[in-house]
Amino acid sequence: MPIGVKDLCYTADAPTGAGTVIRREFRSSYDATVVARLRAAGAVITGKLAMTEGAYLAYHPDIPAPVNPWDPATWAGVSSSGCAVATAAGLCFGSIGSDTGGRSGFRRACAGLPGSNQPGAG
Repeated sequence: MPIGVKDLCYTADAPTGAGTVIRREFRSSYDATVVARLRAAGAVITGKLAMTEGAYLAYHPDIPAPVNPWDPATWAGVSSSGCAVATAAGLCFGSIGSDTGGRSGFRRACAGLPGSNQPGAG
């Protein structure tokens, strides 16, 4: 199953930049728990998905913001918007984002997606 992960999730085989230029080339020696569990279940990680700088409110000027696949003139949201955009565009079956401030429902709504906002440890 093709799954995308927010660029905040550590992956041993790809950099984790957290939406920042300064960490763009950071490489973890291990997978985040959620990534390891997905792989163990047979998921294929299709890529790291765009996010706002440090999972906050704005994209770094050197990192392009995702474009809403339904209407490029409509804002795609912030933070985990790369997850919503990639899933809505059919680039992956699903995606793993994060929700620190209670805003993930907004990004899903911008992309016209249903979803779950259940907390978990991976």
